[in-house]
Amino acid sequence: RSPAGSELPWRGEAGDAAAGTWGTLLQGTHGRWLQIRITFQGDGKQTPLLRGLRAWFPRFSYARQYLPPVYASDAAGADFLDRFLALFEGDLTRWEERIAAAQWLFDARTAPAATLDWLAGWVGLVFDPATDEARRRLLLRHAMTIHARRGTVPGLLLSATLAWETTVDETWLREPEQLAERVHGLRLQEMYGLLPALPTSAWNPAAASRAQLLAQLDGNAALVDPTAPDENGARRATLLRAFGFIARAPIEEAQLWAAWVKARALVNTAATFPVDEAAAATERSAWGDYLAASAPCAPLRQRWQDFLARRWRRISALNAAWGTAWRDFARIPTPLAVPATDAALADWHRFEARIVRTLGSAHRFRIVLPLPDAGTGAELDLDELARRRAAVLRVIDAEKPAHTVAEVRFGFDLFRVGEARLGLDTRLEAGLGRRPELAALGWTGGPFAPAVLGRIDLGGARLAPVRPLPPPDRISLDHG
Repeated sequence: RSPAGSELPWRGEAGDAAAGTWGTLLQGTHGRWLQIRITFQGDGKQTPLLRGLRAWFPRFSYARQYLPPVYASDAAGADFLDRFLALFEGDLTRWEERIAAAQWLFDARTAPAATLDWLAGWVGLVFDPATDEARRRLLLRHAMTIHARRGTVPGLLLSATLAWETTVDETWLREPEQLAERVHGLRLQEMYGLLPALPTSAWNPAAASRAQLLAQLDGNAALVDPTAPDENGARRATLLRAFGFIARAPIEEAQLWAAWVKARALVNTAATFPVDEAAAATERSAWGDYLAASAPCAPLRQRWQDFLARRWRRISALNAAWGTAWRDFARIPTPLAVPATDAALADWHRFEARIVRTLGSAHRFRIVLPLPDAGTGAELDLDELARRRAAVLRVIDAEKPAHTVAEVRFGFDLFRVGEARLGLDTRLEAGLGRRPELAALGWTGGPFAPAVLGRIDLGGARLAPVRPLPPPDRISLDHG
């Protein structure tokens, strides 16, 4: 028996008590054909099994290959020398073959299982502890595809699918963009896509004029509620009724401008908030100082200026449409009042209604996991579901962009009103409390099952009573 395992390089491990590789040296053979008879003997408990048989001919001989012919002049001495050198040739040839077959170590299909983590370090991959060998080899083979899509929607969906599914299809790694089309696959919901629509009574620049908007605002063009700390302020209610939202960018600009005016008042210098580029050089200089001083605290103003730059490309085009004379996009403030022209008003409304409103959920997304299909007769193992869900959480936490927030839910959330987009990620699926096989596990009681720590999300279960409720004709201090 060979102590080094298989005679093929990098194939098989040594030290396995149940299997091994045996070899024998055939000496004094002559002729053209080889006939071998092998007799197996078992111990009565295990059946011997021959997995493979290889015969190497001609055998490599150090004596014939490297020594002068004089060493073969004596038949008896040459036979002894040949067998003696074969002792060293066996070990040296095995190492030479490993060196010659070193490329097998760099191929994910043939590399030993113990070297997969080492190979992963070459391509910047870190395996999840729950990842099996087959998945690790596929991840290594498609490392370039994974890196190219890391942090994107297809990449996150691929990572979650590999962690959730019990079987793996290699086409998922070749074409991860197709995962969103799977009939019963995972879904990734970007929360900004669930932004509710504005009420039909809200003002719309495509259907109403600026004059109609001012009428809804009772003739007051201010976009900032002076009673902002008062949640029941009349002005705040008027703005909310007119637009369907409370504008955030004007509030940010108003607070910064108020602080600037207060600081300027300490040196007896008046300041006026501009609606266009000032004609006087001193006013333009003062406005530049304000923009530079407040820039670190004005992220929404920066977004507003970037929006205008992408919208109009050139400042001359914006000035022609707005009827203004701004010198640069970076000098345009967030308006504190309704803009004076329809074009400027439409740009501001589009920015607030579509961009600013999505900022609160733009960095949030949700992975929705499908439950095993009840029609297949598969049993629902809650412990196994919890383990697979934990694996998805670990993978998503490692693969998602650092500024994002992710959550994981089960598939019956895909048909909740307000939490799914019709035609994009809606899907009918039985909830946990409606699966018949859950009765044996104690998951009964209608749509909300008893809460089990570590298994159920908050709001998706009910707290079971500590003890049975008393009869109707009894009074209990605990449940009275």
